[in-house]
Amino acid sequence: FCLFASLLEASYLSESLQLNHELAVKSKKIRCCMLGSKTNSNENPKKFFLSALSISLGVFISVVPSVFPVENESSFQTIIISEEIFPTNKIEGETENQFRKANNLSSMGKFDEAFKLYNAVLKSSPGYIYGFSNRANVQIARGELQSAISDYDRAIKLSEKDPSIKIPDLWLMHLNRGTTYMVLGDEEKSMEDMNLAVSLNKRKDFLTLINRGQLLERLGRWEEALNDYSTAINLNSSSVQPWWVRYALVLYQQDSVNDALSIAKRTAAKFGIEPEPLATLTTILYGKGDTTEALKTWEKIPLQERDGFLNYSYLSDQLHWPPKPIESIQEFGRLVYNPK
Repeated sequence: FCLFASLLEASYLSESLQLNHELAVKSKKIRCCMLGSKTNSNENPKKFFLSALSISLGVFISVVPSVFPVENESSFQTIIISEEIFPTNKIEGETENQFRKANNLSSMGKFDEAFKLYNAVLKSSPGYIYGFSNRANVQIARGELQSAISDYDRAIKLSEKDPSIKIPDLWLMHLNRGTTYMVLGDEEKSMEDMNLAVSLNKRKDFLTLINRGQLLERLGRWEEALNDYSTAINLNSSSVQPWWVRYALVLYQQDSVNDALSIAKRTAAKFGIEPEPLATLTTILYGKGDTTEALKTWEKIPLQERDGFLNYSYLSDQLHWPPKPIESIQEFGRLVYNPK
């Protein structure tokens, strides 16, 4: 399944919704989006994520098309939350059966069919909160991120409309929407949702912290990013996760070279078949002055993958590496790997 993703690991997939797709937005690959989903109307919400992996990472699945005929869309795609629509977190009968079928179709990657069934659920129960949040997840898979934002908006507005209806994973809806905003480049709205997700979540959860950490990185707020990453790691320091690469890179950015090296070594030891952990370790070894070990680690990266890690645009725009690691690996490329 998912061998490596810079933020999230396959262990956080739900029991019923296991998806791994590249997402296409304006024909450009995006990196990662964590999503939460309600698996049926009478159970606690479960979690899953879609992982849009950069070209050096993970197992590739064909890109989901983002253009669909308008006539196939339900008019309930544009439903507006009005005073006449009453929020609910429960459905029953045929509507519940449709919702279960939609979840099953989603788990099989049949997103168009699932989308139609979610539309039918919302036609029967236009106030069903999880109908909107699950349809948003499917729209992510279809590459329709703005529409997904709209459905997350509706789910959240319904959740807030009636305080007597308890939605224990409202924090997760904010996290989903915030992560989607991050992918779309709206960092201000993303931060608002990330902060809400952290404050609403009554238990410490590494998903909220690592997603906000990633956003703080993009804003150049390195110390705050380190704080989120270190808190997340302390929740389970014995289990090496793919996103530890991010932590190692930010440690290196902040001149904590020994700590960065320790984290990078552990990550590469577990995920060493993937290029990015090896490139990260190469960068830190070279920055520490161990050119011999840096070159040995670099040569473990498949030849066809190496040039990407010497490309500034790829490192900065797609992998979102911090400036100092980019400078280090580019210097390594010029002086050690491919000297002129």
